[in-house]
Amino acid sequence: MADAMDLVQQRVEEERQRHIRAARAKTPGVSRVLCITCQEIAELKGKHYNGGAV
Repeated sequence: MADAMDLVQQRVEEERQRHIRAARAKTPGVSRVLCITCQEIAELKGKHYNGGAV
């Protein structure tokens, strides 16, 4: 029974390490979050160009 638990724990740890490596391998992209001022400007432009629809 202990051997089965050890195998499960080993498999979980290997999967965790695989996920960590995959996350570290990704190149960080540009954030889509805008500051409040930039968001307000984008909304105002949207209202202007779309006739009031945001």
